[in-house]
Amino acid sequence: MRARIVEFVRADPSAPITLAAMAQVAGMTPSSFVRSFKRSTGLTPHRFVVEQRVLAARKLLATSDLPLVEIALAVGFSSQSHFGVAFRAVTGESPARYRRLQRGQG
Repeated sequence: MRARIVEFVRADPSAPITLAAMAQVAGMTPSSFVRSFKRSTGLTPHRFVVEQRVLAARKLLATSDLPLVEIALAVGFSSQSHFGVAFRAVTGESPARYRRLQRGQG
């Protein structure tokens, strides 16, 4: 189940990913999926999706000169503000600071 979900989430990070769609990929009802996913990963499905989007954003921040708003939208966040809050919650730093640190401009 987990491998199918990871593949589904990573396939197009900019696409809306709903709990219902994730449950369908896993072949479960949404409530059963949430319980099973949390038990097997330690994360809620939402937190997992956010972490996968931040992971994709980290790669773009380190390797591209795209503006932060474009990165936010490319990885599925609805706004740069939402992206910044989620990025900081996962990594402990802002996207701009992360980019500077990755480029040795700390």
